[in-house]
Amino acid sequence: LANLPLDSIEEMVRTNLLGTIHCTKEALPSMVERRSGHIVNVSSVSGKIGTPHMSSYCATKFALNGLSESLYHELKPLGIHVSVICPGPVRTNFRVLYDHLAPKPPSFMVLSVDEVSRAVIRAIERRKFEVIIPRWLALACLVKALMPSFFRLVAARVLRLRSTDPESRTGNQDREIQTRQ
Repeated sequence: LANLPLDSIEEMVRTNLLGTIHCTKEALPSMVERRSGHIVNVSSVSGKIGTPHMSSYCATKFALNGLSESLYHELKPLGIHVSVICPGPVRTNFRVLYDHLAPKPPSFMVLSVDEVSRAVIRAIERRKFEVIIPRWLALACLVKALMPSFFRLVAARVLRLRSTDPESRTGNQDREIQTRQ
């Protein structure tokens, strides 16, 4: 957060949160009139679990999850469904733009756009409120919700191990490690 320009943070808030709010406000009147519809918000696992070096991004996604949950309760009596999709890392051009900000996830953890698209379709068909993919990250979110102190302890250990893996480090982390040596 300290090294990210305020303009970049504000742009992220405009894109990830305000953009969703504007689109929802535009679509809602016709849904309310018809008493049917389905809003799908694409958030992130980073909106469920804080991710190091991505505090601004996480803040926007936590806010999007809160917005989605509130809308779910507000709109359900009107026959309008709300889903929020929380994928882990996704192979997109967006990820390439921000690779320098956070540790690179192992390739087995990265989802394809098709996997996320299928999750959206399943959420709509099954009228599910929340979908976390891949499933093992849903388990991590559950552990965090039920045992937050234990989760933070395990996460800290995993992050310490990852910080010594050259494949997962960012350029900034490399400089920090060299400075300490």
